[in-house]
Amino acid sequence: EGDRRRRHMEDKEEDEYFVGPYCAEKGGGIFLGLFTDDACTNFADNDAGKDTYYALTDNILPYSSESIVSMDCVNCAALGNVYGDDYYVGDQCGAPYTSSGKCEVHLSDSVVGRNMQNNAACHYMEGIHIASEEGLVIVRKRASGVANFFIFLFSCSFGFFVYYAHLLHKKLRMKQSMSTGQNQNDKKSAFFR
Repeated sequence: EGDRRRRHMEDKEEDEYFVGPYCAEKGGGIFLGLFTDDACTNFADNDAGKDTYYALTDNILPYSSESIVSMDCVNCAALGNVYGDDYYVGDQCGAPYTSSGKCEVHLSDSVVGRNMQNNAACHYMEGIHIASEEGLVIVRKRASGVANFFIFLFSCSFGFFVYYAHLLHKKLRMKQSMSTGQNQNDKKSAFFR
């Protein structure tokens, strides 16, 4: 048994493995796993590569059980420099904020500056809600009023054109039947003359 396990481990050591991040099943965290391909799409085993990593290194794969990204809040003022009574925002918070999408609709002018609100990401953020208990991102899809109007307009127009085509078809058949009936009467009358 021990010899077979050692030979199995030697075979595994010849294989190439890659450590990379992957999202949790419900999207609530980012973990590290052991993969058999460089695109990090195929786990080395059924336990996200944890068992294979442990068998190869006798160590636990870091961040395989706890998320790389913490859901805890960070005090940005504590990371900045303090000069007298003024607090400054450190780079750890300031840099991500400047490049992030913003919806500052509810911030007063005294906080952001007069007419300096950035509301470019408000529409996007309205469609997303985060359930903080599980860390799941739930996207709420809302129908657009304009889209609904055009769908209604298209449906009514389509119905009208179908009805109109039916009327024209009915009228054409009636005219054809009248003309063929008249032609037959003309033939009969010509025969009896």
